[in-house]
Amino acid sequence: MPDEELETNELKESIEKSVETAFEAEERKRGWSGYLSLSTAIIAVFAAIASLESGAKSNEAILEKNDAVLNQAKASDGWALYQAKGVRSTVLGGESQFLAATNPGLAQELRQEAARLKGEQPELERGARGREAEVQASNTRGAHLLEGHHRFP
Repeated sequence: MPDEELETNELKESIEKSVETAFEAEERKRGWSGYLSLSTAIIAVFAAIASLESGAKSNEAILEKNDAVLNQAKASDGWALYQAKGVRSTVLGGESQFLAATNPGLAQELRQEAARLKGEQPELERGARGREAEVQASNTRGAHLLEGHHRFP
C-alpha cells in the first residue's frame, strides 16, 4: 500500500507539474498577443496622424491654388482695363485730329482726355504685374504644399 501511495504522490506531482507548465505556456502566448495588439494599435495611431497631416497639406495646397486663380482673374481684369484705356485714348486721339479743323475746343478736350487715359496706364500696368507676381507666388506655395501631401502615403 505504501507503494501505491508513493505512485499516487508521484502521479499527483506529475499532474501538477504538467498543469503548471501548461499555465506558463498559456501565459507566454498571452504576452505575445498583447504585444501584437499594442503594436497594431500604435501603427494605427501613426497612420491616422499621417492621414490628418496629408489632408491638412492638401487643403492648404488647394487654398493656395484658389488664391492663384483669384489673383489671375484680377490680373486679367487689370490688363483688360489697361487695354481698354489704351484703345479709348487712341480713339479719342483720332477723333481730336478729325475735329481739329471743325471744332478746336472739343478737339482739345478729347486730347486732354486721351492724355489722362494714357497717364493712368502705368499704374494699371504695375497693378496687373503685381497680381501676376502674386499668382506665381501662390502657385509656388501650392506646389510646395502638394509635395508635402504626396510624402504621406
